[in-house]
Amino acid sequence: MKKSGIYQIFCLSTSKSYVGSSVDIVNRWSHHRSHLKNNKHGNKYLQHAWNKYGEDQFIFKILEIVTPVTKENLEAREDFWIDSMNSMSTGGGYNLQGATQGTFNLDWHIQEKERKQKKMSEKTFEHYSKLKALDGIEEAIKTNIIERTLKFKETHSISLDRKSSNKLKIYLTSKETGTVREVFILLNPYKVVTKEEFDIPVQTPLGSIFQIKPDSSEIIRIFLSFKEIRDTYPQIKIASLEGVLYGKKKSVNGMIFIPEKEYDSNILYAIMRQSDAILQIDKDKNILKRYATVKHVLKEHNLNESSLRTALCKNQPTLQYPFVYEGKLESAKFGTNYKVKLIVITGDSETEYLSVTDFVTQYPEYKRKAIKKVLYEGKKHYKGLKFKTVKYLY
Repeated sequence: MKKSGIYQIFCLSTSKSYVGSSVDIVNRWSHHRSHLKNNKHGNKYLQHAWNKYGEDQFIFKILEIVTPVTKENLEAREDFWIDSMNSMSTGGGYNLQGATQGTFNLDWHIQEKERKQKKMSEKTFEHYSKLKALDGIEEAIKTNIIERTLKFKETHSISLDRKSSNKLKIYLTSKETGTVREVFILLNPYKVVTKEEFDIPVQTPLGSIFQIKPDSSEIIRIFLSFKEIRDTYPQIKIASLEGVLYGKKKSVNGMIFIPEKEYDSNILYAIMRQSDAILQIDKDKNILKRYATVKHVLKEHNLNESSLRTALCKNQPTLQYPFVYEGKLESAKFGTNYKVKLIVITGDSETEYLSVTDFVTQYPEYKRKAIKKVLYEGKKHYKGLKFKTVKYLY
């Protein structure tokens, strides 16, 4: 089924967007990808970014499904999103024009530059106060930022880029020369800083963040902030990373990140959900050790995998298989293990064997079926020997 509406092409490396509209978004994406891969895209700025940063740095996303599907509706909503995301500005995105402005050409470029400059000079305090880049900022600070920024509107084009909850970057593009000046602002505490100060990672409330080697507790890298992780691995989505650090999931994109405050060197961390962890316990349900997966248990214990999984699924740990899933510890019922020994009676002497199999392995002339007839079917003896079984705890 076709999806009609507004879409976004987002570059992870630059945090810039291209906004477009289509009656068939998926098909439109296919055209974009084909032209970009073949270096034939009509938008030279988007093509340059694709060539520079690579295909894996671009995310295709639906912003809005538009109904009813008409040219006017699509253009109106496309212009709304272009303006909302500031994707026609130097620092904001790759759009060369709005939805209703026709095909890009040199004449249009001149007209558009004049239009943008005129529009910028007409923007008021109220316009800036509604920008997403200023959401959540204390009113007094927001007012100060806007008033100081508006002083440049006659001579510069202005765009705001919120880098994080604590960081804001302002781009001032000279209308006369086209040169871009960047202003770096920290919001808490509020001050204008240098680029060097702006780029210093802000440590999270979680403390340092450890990247762990899968299937181990080995720390392979330490990060001070979300930004440091995102700068190193731009393919990771912020929402996914927050889910790892604040939620139950402990891995993202095949990598494991653990907040310093939660790190335990006795845990083998795996690429999976923490809730699937396995606990080794004693008969009183005291936790002896924690494992990330069945595989980790089997690495340290010589156990039958099928029997281990059965004990876990039944939630019935035993002396031989004292393991439960972490989320089922309270309801676990500790069972008792028995084994059966074979006793071979010759006259007045008795000899113990671990099992019938153990006996027939040593004495292959004796047949298993014949021994079982003595044990279970009332036969008195077999080749002069009597047999019985005894249960014992282990």
